[in-house]
Amino acid sequence: MKAAILHAPLDLRYETVPVPAFSDGEILIRVRAALTCGTDQKAYLRGHPKIRIPGALGHEFSGEVAAAGRAVQNVRVGDRVACVHTAPCGECFFCGKRQPNLCETLTDRMAYGAYAEYIRIPEHVHRQNCLPLPPGLTHEAAALTEPLACCVYGMKQVNVREGETVLILGDGPVALMMVALARLRGAHSVAVAGRHKARLDVAAAAGAQRVFGEQSAASEILDFFRPRGPDVVLECVGNPDTWRLALSLVRPGGRILLFGGCPPGVEVPIDAGKIHYGHLAIYGTFHFTPVEVREALNLLESGSIPVYPLITARVPLSDIPRYFSADAPKDYLKVAFIP
Repeated sequence: MKAAILHAPLDLRYETVPVPAFSDGEILIRVRAALTCGTDQKAYLRGHPKIRIPGALGHEFSGEVAAAGRAVQNVRVGDRVACVHTAPCGECFFCGKRQPNLCETLTDRMAYGAYAEYIRIPEHVHRQNCLPLPPGLTHEAAALTEPLACCVYGMKQVNVREGETVLILGDGPVALMMVALARLRGAHSVAVAGRHKARLDVAAAAGAQRVFGEQSAASEILDFFRPRGPDVVLECVGNPDTWRLALSLVRPGGRILLFGGCPPGVEVPIDAGKIHYGHLAIYGTFHFTPVEVREALNLLESGSIPVYPLITARVPLSDIPRYFSADAPKDYLKVAFIP
């Protein structure tokens, strides 16, 4: 089969490799669409402790069941499916605490390598998180199930409520999905601060009442949310500066979701008094559970999420090296690779 194999940081090759072998409890999916993601782009630049090298990248995908082991009963060959790359074990400390997104083996037994014609899905993953595609939903749209599930889970943590005001920092795919989710939850006003005009235009089309570009000052943002600042700030960048900006803009008694993760080891100086005396609630978020996978797919089926503004291009998998190189287009959101 053809696949995009990462041999070393900055060394991604489109080449022929064997079709993955699978056991009696596993399935093989013929990938029909796989999307770009920041995690894969970071792995391309500097490697990733959980991604084998050499090996295929890619984890946002959908496709058809091409083969199934003899013990598989929940899917059949030919089924169109949306599938994510992880699932909890159900047995560890965190699963017992009803925090399966923190499962101790979550990333040790994942399905990775969707930038390929075929991907092998472990038994515990497909039994929990391989779902039939609703009629009429495209494979490109279904491939958004994984990142949307992350957004749905994060939104639950910060719990945006009807009538609240929301500021979203960032203009990438996650930020734009958060716009739609905040509006669905009944937010009174939603604003987005970012750096790319084309992306901010998408944010406005998705329901943001106000967008702030790179030249906008913090005072302009606060003026929109006058007199106190937004009830909720969603940080969707993963940068120490935007973490601090979130703290400076949220109203007293407000809530912050730190969705964008800074690299491990990064320390962020903060005003402790702002948190303590401002009575702020700050939430971290990681991954999702099987519940959010189903909710995400339902949202995509309902048309509540603006899919195709998020998917900027649809290209053959053979073009993938270009989209990971220094010459990659700077204005795209997500690219759908078609094997």
